[in-house]
Amino acid sequence: MFLRRYERRSGKRKRKRTYWALVESVRTQSGSRQRLVAYLGELGRSEQTGWAQLGRSLSGRERPSRSLFHPPHYDDPSDDEPVPVNVRDVRLERLRDFGDVWMAWGLGRLLGLDTLLEGLAASGREAVPWPTVAAILTIARLCEPSSELHVETTWYRRTALEDLLGVSVEKVHTDRLYDGLDWLLPHKAAIEKHLKERLGRLMSRYWRAARAFEVQIERLSPPQGKVRRKVTWTRNQRWSDWAAVSAGCCLLRTNLPETDPAVLWERYIQLTEAAWAFRITKDELEIRPIWRQKEKRVLGHILICFLAYVLWKTLGQWMRRAGLGDAPRTVLEELAKIKSGDVVLPTRTKQGRDNGTIRLRCVTEPDEAQKVLLHRLGVTLPQRLRRIDEIVPT
Repeated sequence: MFLRRYERRSGKRKRKRTYWALVESVRTQSGSRQRLVAYLGELGRSEQTGWAQLGRSLSGRERPSRSLFHPPHYDDPSDDEPVPVNVRDVRLERLRDFGDVWMAWGLGRLLGLDTLLEGLAASGREAVPWPTVAAILTIARLCEPSSELHVETTWYRRTALEDLLGVSVEKVHTDRLYDGLDWLLPHKAAIEKHLKERLGRLMSRYWRAARAFEVQIERLSPPQGKVRRKVTWTRNQRWSDWAAVSAGCCLLRTNLPETDPAVLWERYIQLTEAAWAFRITKDELEIRPIWRQKEKRVLGHILICFLAYVLWKTLGQWMRRAGLGDAPRTVLEELAKIKSGDVVLPTRTKQGRDNGTIRLRCVTEPDEAQKVLLHRLGVTLPQRLRRIDEIVPT
């Protein structure tokens, strides 16, 4: 299922309203068409965000710590006294792509990849830690798949990763990125073991069954002995009716009649999932190593594509639990429209002389449609990244 954005004008003033709909592709006699499944709005009181449901699958807690998506903390200069500002010269500079790289950066931390790679990396004298280089490569492969040269010359310098990772643009170049591929490849087995354990909780088998029941928890007053709460559940008849109407049948033809039908069906489903994974890596993540000639670099590139695919599937599961379908590209493209920039405030002394500038590195306010996506996912964008004072020397 996919997300589709709709814009309509209504009312006397023809005010434009934006909303989201969940659609799925169906085959008809006239070809492939999109069928409307549901309109999406704000969550009701009885609904849970995808963040809460994802957290329960990952760790058994109500939700993961939201600090995973908080940008690094910078100590702001003291601002106890008011500062006069020259309003005429206030301007916006250094606009960067923020939303998509912020989401990919948080997903990597959610899966514990940063902690794992930091534990595998030996301390050295490198200017940029190798786990950070691996994060740059993985985020680039997820958000805008291209060559390492494109990452150096175009992509990295127009993203906000410099603020999230603390690596300046001058330190990101092709030699370092290629060396990052060489460093990451020997740790392939450790990465696979870690992700198998981590994703085993995420890909829980029976999460769909939760929709078939409505659970209510009531506080008992007064308590009955040690019992303080009463849990009741009823079957969701609307869901049962929908499941009965939408249920179909599939005929699987095989030349292995002696094999258990349940085993055959499980193998068939695994084949379809493997084919879908190949399609995503070929089309969405561009796994073809057309910019690499050495076998070692090709294997490192495939490992980076695998890590980007893990982030892709994690975001897809997150979206599914939030009722947003399972097509992450729409969410990434929408979040990419959210920027960060420097609000430059020229200051003056009380005597009217130039006193330097104050740079407030802020994140743009999401529009109404983007707020709906963030609300259903259960995350909150940071409003300000840091403050930089540029004082005129006396």
